[in-house]
Amino acid sequence: MPMVQLTMTSIRFERAPSEEDAAASALKEVGQAYSGLYSQRRGVRFLLAIRVEKLRLSLFPMVGGGVSDPSGLLGR
Repeated sequence: MPMVQLTMTSIRFERAPSEEDAAASALKEVGQAYSGLYSQRRGVRFLLAIRVEKLRLSLFPMVGGGVSDPSGLLGR
């Protein structure tokens, strides 16, 4: 039984993160940034807002003409 658990752990550790995992962790980071927004001083709040905006732009890059293309199909 310990061998099976060890194998499962190594498989879970070695697998490449899927796009869904990346999106979920990015959304979690955005949520944490927004929740921290209101508990910080104004300067820190501004820096967090910039970080969230950069993260949003990396998740949903704007394609020419200002059309949002989250799936990335237009950019190919």
